[in-house]
Amino acid sequence: MKMNGQAFEGPNEAILVLPRNGQDLVFKARAVLDYSEFDTLCPSPKPKKIKTPQGEEKSLFTEPTYLQAIDHWGKQKMAYTVIKSLVATIWLEWEKVKLDDPTTWLSYQQEFRDAFFSEREINRIVNCCWEANSIDEDKLQEARARFLASQVQASSTPD
Repeated sequence: MKMNGQAFEGPNEAILVLPRNGQDLVFKARAVLDYSEFDTLCPSPKPKKIKTPQGEEKSLFTEPTYLQAIDHWGKQKMAYTVIKSLVATIWLEWEKVKLDDPTTWLSYQQEFRDAFFSEREINRIVNCCWEANSIDEDKLQEARARFLASQVQASSTPD
């Protein structure tokens, strides 16, 4: 795919540099483009089903066990996104977190804490991952403003 003749070189990336004891720790986060690995390792919970007196099958989406399972699944997906995004930080080595083991994903924040990262530092790392995987309103407004400015400039340039 191209747009205006421009090919895309790769997924969106974000960089975070944290100063730490006189050295810079560089985190690179890359957008997760494919969640098929996640879906295989961590399938979405399915609600229990019952048959109504009319013989219809009904899913119990408000059943407490399902709500708890879907909440846990959502937390796992968020953790997977962070961990998978940080694969772009080539020197980062997890001790407890394993990308192929969903039972370890939720411990990524504790692993950062065990490495003496503060809560604010961890939040910045996570935000770097979200930056790579999404677009915020401020960036959209900046892009709109650049586009509109280029349109004004193009229309004021004599042919």
